[in-house]
Amino acid sequence: EVVLDDARIIVNVENDVPVDQTATASITVQEDALNRTTGNSDNSTDTDLSTGNLDDATNDTDSAKFTNSQLQALVLPGADEPVTFAINDGLTQAVKVKDSSNADVQSKDSDVYMVYDQATKQIIGFADDNNGGGATGVYDASFDRIVFTVSQTAGGLTETTTDDEFTFNLDDQIDHLDNAGDDAELGLVLNQAFKGVDFDLDEVVLDDARIIVNVENDV
Repeated sequence: EVVLDDARIIVNVENDVPVDQTATASITVQEDALNRTTGNSDNSTDTDLSTGNLDDATNDTDSAKFTNSQLQALVLPGADEPVTFAINDGLTQAVKVKDSSNADVQSKDSDVYMVYDQATKQIIGFADDNNGGGATGVYDASFDRIVFTVSQTAGGLTETTTDDEFTFNLDDQIDHLDNAGDDAELGLVLNQAFKGVDFDLDEVVLDDARIIVNVENDV
C-alpha cells in the first residue's frame, strides 16, 4: 500500500459567474403627483420641491417600487445562485444620469447626477445647480437640489431575497422635450444605482439589461 502524504489528487472546479440578459425592469412615476395626496398607496408623503397638477387622483404617484422578481429577470444567476441585489454603495463618485436614448437628464436646465450617500444609505439623484458655490458633479446639500432618491425599503433585514424591494421617489421635476405633452414619458436609466452579486460575491455587470424609471410629464 502506498500512502499519499506528499502526492495530491486534485479536482479543480472552475467558477461560474452571473450574466445579464437583454431585458428591462421598469416602473413609472408621475410628475403630476409631486406634493399631492393621491389614492395610490405608493405615493410619497414627503415634501417635494415642485407641485404637480393631478390627472388621476386615484392612481398617480411620485414613488414606485422595483421588486426582487423584476430585478432577477434581468440576470442568469448561474451555478452560484442566487443573485442578491442591493443599493450600489460603491457609487461614491457622482455620475450623470442618462435617459433611455443616452442623453443627459436635466432638471430646470441643470444636469442631474446620482451618487451613493453614506449618511442615508441611499442613492441621491441631484440637480447640479451650484447655487452660490459647490463643485461641478459633486453633491453638496447646501447648493444642489435633490431630484430623486433610490433606497431599499423592504427585505434588508431578512436572509431571503424574495421580499426585497427598492423604492424610487421623485422629489422635483425632470425636463422633458419641449411641447412633449402631458402624457410624455422620459426614461431614466438607473443601472448604476444597483449592484448584484451571486453567493460567491461575483458581481453581475448590467450591460445589456436596463433598469428604467419612466417619469411622466406634467403640464
